Amino acid sequence: MNSWSFSVKGTPQPKGSARAFVRDGRAIVTSEADFQRTVIEYAKLRGWLVHHTRTVMERSGKWATPIQGDPGFPDLVLARQDQVIFIELKSERGKATEGQIAWADAIGGVLLFRPSDWPAIEAVLL
Repeated sequence: MNSWSFSVKGTPQPKGSARAFVRDGRAIVTSEADFQRTVIEYAKLRGWLVHHTRTVMERSGKWATPIQGDPGFPDLVLARQDQVIFIELKSERGKATEGQIAWADAIGGVLLFRPSDWPAIEAVLL
């Protein structure tokens, strides 16, 4: 069973600062970090509590996310009133890892968003 939920295409173009992600119905290349920062800011504006585990640079110069447990946990956990949403953010061409798929199956569903999905992000976080 695959528990990934993919956002719906074809919704109207977003208004405001998020417009930078979509132009003429096509995604504009943006860094995953900028995309994530914008999603977090928008979620907070909409009253969601947000959890994200930040990466750190190890002494070796390699970026890593220090965890204790199984890898692949979703990028964001959002909560508001009695709702909890798990979100994985990817670049337009990014692919889910085996660990991310395992977590999605175990949780019962994770929303996967890309920059071109901004209208769906707005709809989900209303």
